[in-house]
Amino acid sequence: MRPSAHARRIPPLVSVSIMVTVCAIPALQARARDTTDPGGSPTTVEMRPPPPVRTGDGDGGPRNAGIGINAGVVMLRLSADRALRTFGGESGTQLADDAPTSIASFDLRETLFEIAPTIQMGGDRFYFRMEAPLRQSATLRTYGVGFYPLNYGYYVPRWRIMPSASAGAVFSYLTDRRTDAVGPLVETRVSVGVKFFPVRGLALSMDVARTPWAIGALHGSGPEWWRRADARGGIGTGWALGLGVFWL
Repeated sequence: MRPSAHARRIPPLVSVSIMVTVCAIPALQARARDTTDPGGSPTTVEMRPPPPVRTGDGDGGPRNAGIGINAGVVMLRLSADRALRTFGGESGTQLADDAPTSIASFDLRETLFEIAPTIQMGGDRFYFRMEAPLRQSATLRTYGVGFYPLNYGYYVPRWRIMPSASAGAVFSYLTDRRTDAVGPLVETRVSVGVKFFPVRGLALSMDVARTPWAIGALHGSGPEWWRRADARGGIGTGWALGLGVFWL
């Protein structure tokens, strides 16, 4: 029995599906060959982890914490005239105008040698630094503590150096080496410097610091301490230059 013409007719949708499947077979075979090696085994796709975040330690730079010691020279230039005009009111200004030479004799002008044990925490980029400066000159000795909350350094692996900038404050206790005169000293300080890392964990440093504002007073005991020759103080500025060794 022969099938009718209606029974032999293939629907158009089925014809299109068969043609798409036949055309797709060579592409699927080519894709299967690309994902296998010549021996027929599947190729393994290697998943690489992301690169680690740079901390400076792996390439000889600073670690996250360290200690060091700085040695250098500190120059203080405090003006009694400026302090009298700032805090003395009209009478202080009048006194400064009438006796400038006498007021200038109370200026605190010293150049001191400084040794400062230092602690640094934070490594590369932003970090915190604290120090305990000990200073001495022919007539003066100071004991202090310095806080530097704002510090930034960038380690350059190619040259093994880390330029840095810092800002903070130093609080000191002054003593006269000749008499019983004592007093406080407060300094604001900003500095720039560079650390060189010759070997891993060791850094040699050089810093230049500016004291844009400082206030201090040094006086002895007694009801008329301002009449004594060891009374000194004022408001002023200063500079410092230091060299150091750090274990970072």
